[in-house]
Amino acid sequence: MVDELLRECRQPRAEPAEGMVVVDLFGGIGTSLVALMRAGIRVRKYHLCDIDPVARDIAAANVRRLHRRYPHLLPASAVENIFELPQDVEKIDGKTLRALGRVDLMLAAFPCQGLSRASRHAKGLSDARSGLFWEGVRVWKALRRSNPLMHHLFENVMFQDRKEAHFQRDFKTVCDILGQ
Repeated sequence: MVDELLRECRQPRAEPAEGMVVVDLFGGIGTSLVALMRAGIRVRKYHLCDIDPVARDIAAANVRRLHRRYPHLLPASAVENIFELPQDVEKIDGKTLRALGRVDLMLAAFPCQGLSRASRHAKGLSDARSGLFWEGVRVWKALRRSNPLMHHLFENVMFQDRKEAHFQRDFKTVCDILGQ
């Protein structure tokens, strides 16, 4: 699936000569941008959203390093103001999204605590943290209205083989919504 996304992102309609505009929800320390750079995908503008100030500090340092390492893929103008979106995904509204203009790729690595096997009390998407999936979907749908050719990648832990009914239901829901 990632290989397919990368092939599609390299198509001329998805990666204009000036690069892609990327919105990275729940962006953490910016590892999605690392993956894009390693794949050779040029980024024209990068927007990162993460509520954790420590993660944002690390992301800012990582982005500076990436710009120095890949200046041909990540120009200074792409990362001038990576935190211009509200950092609480629940506060991102339609007006803010419309102001972004063209968006080529939306990434959403929503919190995994409610889905992970590491949690003894995982509640699936009803967990307040993993339930932020719904906010990611809301933003994705809003962006798609003005960016119908936009690509998307939602990422999380593997939970499709969990036996509990609520995990089975949640996995089916995620697949139905995202079209998988």
